[in-house]
Amino acid sequence: MILFIGTEERGYFIEEASHMEVKFSGYVPDLEKIIDSVILSQSYSHIIIDAEMLVNDYNTIAELSKRIMSAVPSPLIFLTPGYSEDTELIRSLRRSGVFNFITATSLAGLKSDLIRALEGRNSPLPPPADPGNPSSEMPVIHALPPYQTIAVAGCLERIGTTTQAIQLVKHLIFQGHRACYIELNENGYIKALKELYEDGISFDDELGRVTYQNVDMFYRKDKIAEVLRLGYEYYIYDFGIFDSVGFSLVSYLEKNLKIMVCGIKPNEASYMTDILASLYDKDIEYIFSFTHESDRKDILELMSDRAEHTFFAPWIPDLFVYSSQSGEQLAKLLPVIRLRHDAHLPAPVPRRMVGIAGHPLHRHEPRPRMSYRSARRAGRLRLDLQVPRTRHGTYARHRAGQTRSQHAHRHQGAFRPARR
Repeated sequence: MILFIGTEERGYFIEEASHMEVKFSGYVPDLEKIIDSVILSQSYSHIIIDAEMLVNDYNTIAELSKRIMSAVPSPLIFLTPGYSEDTELIRSLRRSGVFNFITATSLAGLKSDLIRALEGRNSPLPPPADPGNPSSEMPVIHALPPYQTIAVAGCLERIGTTTQAIQLVKHLIFQGHRACYIELNENGYIKALKELYEDGISFDDELGRVTYQNVDMFYRKDKIAEVLRLGYEYYIYDFGIFDSVGFSLVSYLEKNLKIMVCGIKPNEASYMTDILASLYDKDIEYIFSFTHESDRKDILELMSDRAEHTFFAPWIPDLFVYSSQSGEQLAKLLPVIRLRHDAHLPAPVPRRMVGIAGHPLHRHEPRPRMSYRSARRAGRLRLDLQVPRTRHGTYARHRAGQTRSQHAHRHQGAFRPARR
């Protein structure tokens, strides 16, 4: 019997390709929690783990894999579709002794990789070379052209995640670079745009590409490996809402530049606390949406040692129209790119609505708000980022305020609305 740590939707091909019985664990974001109850509960011929489901970072996954291999004789196989050999996750797993990976994205490729891994035909490769130890050098195969990856996620819905991702693409195109947008969430924004607009849009259903306002957007996750070979210099991934069911922390942390879009309003503050506590030791850039200019100095002070990694997004009514104010912030976020003030984007392509006439795809309206300073004076918002550490080195989050029933598993932090 094969144990698949993941859902049936993700491991649908295993039983047909292996001709063996498969046991599915279901959605398990924390690998450590099922070691005793599932992995060690009985014997399996092979254990396959869906890496993109896990919320653990790649070092933790590698350490837990080493513990599993020391406890059971079952070979470990990781499902990592679209991952290349030089990603941090695969490097870490190889150093811990895992050499079997399913990296294909097509159905035929998934089956082929699985059969090869089950038969033990994946030859163990030596770990990546240590830069400080010339004797450990190993040949490096560059299967893909060089490119940079940028991950964008939001602390909650309608915070401007997709807007910032598209603006990043527009900014890079403005600088003369080749950049594209990849949808890694379940919002279905690209398909909705394709169905709603008729003029000024082109698409390729086979590749899952939609081009609108000079922005190439891809929505088919099974075609990402092919998209990475198209020669773009920058790939902007829209991961959607942090900590949602489909969010992959491993994939998010693998990207070269990681951005979190967040807010400061009372209904956004508690989410921000959880993210700061979860990612305090990660190299994350923060973009605050819907903030008044008079509040930004106070926010920078409250962000403390994260202030240098904090940026503010202007109000953008149309995400496909490049904003010069947004460009100034993104130029600071991407220090390797210099803003060319003498460059101009092509004029927007006229668009005609198909469907409900007179209603744009997204109507960006100013949110009703109380200023941050006024909220503090009124006693409605209390922020404290000086969260103490425990002896284990993680941030201690004290339970306070009203617990959200729909997120009862999340700890409530000090970055929250105060109890009145």
